[in-house]
Amino acid sequence: MRYFLILMLGFTMSAFPQNVTDEVGALKAALALEKPDAINQALIRLQGAINQYEFVDRSPWNNPSPEKQRRRVEIRSALQPIVPDLSRLVTAENPTLAANSAVILGFSGGDSAVYKSLKQSLQESPYSSVVSSSAYSMFQLGLADVPVRTAITERLQQYQSESKRDVAFGLLNLASAWPIPEALPVITEILNSNEQIGAKMVAINALIRLGPQAKEALPEIERILQELERQGGDFRDINTAKRAIMLVSGRGETPQPATSVATPVQSTPIPPSATLMQQPKSSPPDTPSPSVGETKSSPWLWIIGSILLLAVMGGILLKLRRK
Repeated sequence: MRYFLILMLGFTMSAFPQNVTDEVGALKAALALEKPDAINQALIRLQGAINQYEFVDRSPWNNPSPEKQRRRVEIRSALQPIVPDLSRLVTAENPTLAANSAVILGFSGGDSAVYKSLKQSLQESPYSSVVSSSAYSMFQLGLADVPVRTAITERLQQYQSESKRDVAFGLLNLASAWPIPEALPVITEILNSNEQIGAKMVAINALIRLGPQAKEALPEIERILQELERQGGDFRDINTAKRAIMLVSGRGETPQPATSVATPVQSTPIPPSATLMQQPKSSPPDTPSPSVGETKSSPWLWIIGSILLLAVMGGILLKLRRK
């Protein structure tokens, strides 16, 4: 009986990598049809399969456990046949397909073609979702070199332009997840601007990510804290400002890059403004990103279902033995 249970559990768990391979095949078939809706749904299903298999423990993206490292190697191998297709979609005119492809490329091997396509969309796309997804995946792959961070800073500096502020503030959110030292001057400028307090708090979170590298911005953070306390501001903003002062002044450990919002235990980083989206009817460059439609499946459902299945089958076998 024990060996039977072990065999069944092993069979169930082995289904996870096969799902990624199957969804890669489904995406290839959708690409052959050249129908955007079919391609987008295939991208969403593939991301769900990747999330399910990559999920294994609470280890963060930049310090994964040996098992998580092994699974990421398998995911990269499974994605290899479609990397050229994903790289092409990233620079396509359809913003939903471009953003979703950029997210999945964050799990690829990150070769020179991937670098080129992600950097191009980062520099040229008028859509916040595409720019943020591309930038985030470059950080995730370790491709965010000086030219990439400089390109991010240049687009951040356009935050005062009505047609470009959506992209700029999407990248400001990115800076609160991954450190971008080159952006320190513009982040500090935002603290001194007439932007709403919400935008300034995002800027402060970006300074938290920089830690002591942002020491020159301490006076601005302290000034905002004083204003919040004097005006009876939200206690969460007050606590964030206090935490920023502590970390930027070097009195605490700078937090590691943020982990995912795509799994229950937050193990796989997905940019907040770049989660997989449903196909929009239209999305002009100066409008907010399309509505988000995250996949709802969870690896826990698989595990719980497997346990229930094993329990039922075990009960049946026990009754048969008693007879």
